[in-house]
Formats: sequence, C-alpha cells, structure tokens
Amino acid sequence: MAMGWDSARRNHGCIVHIDIIDGKLWVQEDELCTRLGNVRYRMLYFFHGTAQAVISHGIAKKTAEVPPIEISRAIERKKKFEQNPQRHTQEMEI
Repeated sequence: MAMGWDSARRNHGCIVHIDIIDGKLWVQEDELCTRLGNVRYRMLYFFHGTAQAVISHGIAKKTAEVPPIEISRAIERKKKFEQNPQRHTQEMEI
C-alpha cells in the first residue's frame, strides 16, 4: 500500500496488477484505491510496454477480493487494447 498526504488530505493506493502469461491469469497486485465519502473504489489497470499504465475500469469496493466478473472484464479490455492500442489511446498535452 502506498500512502501520502495532499495538504490536509490523506491519499493511499493499493496495487493489484493482472497479467495473462501462457494463457493463465496472474494477479500481480496492481490496483488503485480511493474513497469518496463512505464508499471505496478500485481502479483496475494493466501496463502497456514499460512506460504506460492503462486503466481498465473502476468498481465500488465491497469486499477484499475483486469479483471474478470484474477480473474477466479487465482481461477482455486488455486484450482489446493490445489488438489496437491507437484506437484506445487519447493523448493530451500537460
């Protein structure tokens, strides 16, 4: 878990990363967590190359485990992204 402060507000993130290696699902523990009011949210993401993290989607955190349907959804979105990264990429100037 990564923790820090932004002014008087405490920020934290827990990490869960999902890979498909040789057709098997590997949970590498990369996920972002945040809270709004009493609700905690998870953003599932994966890495593309060595310099990009791609957010698959977010869910309300109700249990310690990610529901299998959400893992399946993240895997499908990762496959679609990898088939055509340009279609699913938006570049912005900072």
